[in-house]
Amino acid sequence: MEICLKFLRFSHSAHITYDFWHQALRHLAPSTMDKSLQLYSDARIPARPTNYICSLCIKSNMTWIPRQSTLKKNRKKLDLVHCDLSGPFPVPSYGSSLYYVTLINDATRVTWVRFMKQQSETTKIIKDFVSEMELQNHKTPAAFRMDNGGEYVTKDLKGFCESKEIIHGFSSPYSPE
Repeated sequence: MEICLKFLRFSHSAHITYDFWHQALRHLAPSTMDKSLQLYSDARIPARPTNYICSLCIKSNMTWIPRQSTLKKNRKKLDLVHCDLSGPFPVPSYGSSLYYVTLINDATRVTWVRFMKQQSETTKIIKDFVSEMELQNHKTPAAFRMDNGGEYVTKDLKGFCESKEIIHGFSSPYSPE
């Protein structure tokens, strides 16, 4: 700071506006510039104008407020469950599983993970999950959203969802959740 202010003593006559020095000193706060002028009275910086406002300083002090979503989610627990299969993995788990399914409640973001040895166990895992939710929460999931993977497009799973009145929806390809 002292080096910058020593430089001010040798300022060029073309640089005589307060705005120039405010910008040259990296938008130093006006109160700090006033104190500096008191310490270095031989600096050739004009006094601050009474109505001086720096628009860049005002913009930089503003905070960004995220835009509110236009879609309102009035979902309740188990209204929508996202489902995704991962695997096979090159090294099996301690239980010899090569795959796992994640089930994510859209409203609460609670996540369940179920491990499987074969991809063909997906339908059984979903049926067991629905039974578990019925026992624990006394509620059947209203809808499942899954990718278009072959493990979800089976007659058995489609028939199960129809019998339980569960909406069996699919997400767009290459889109998370």
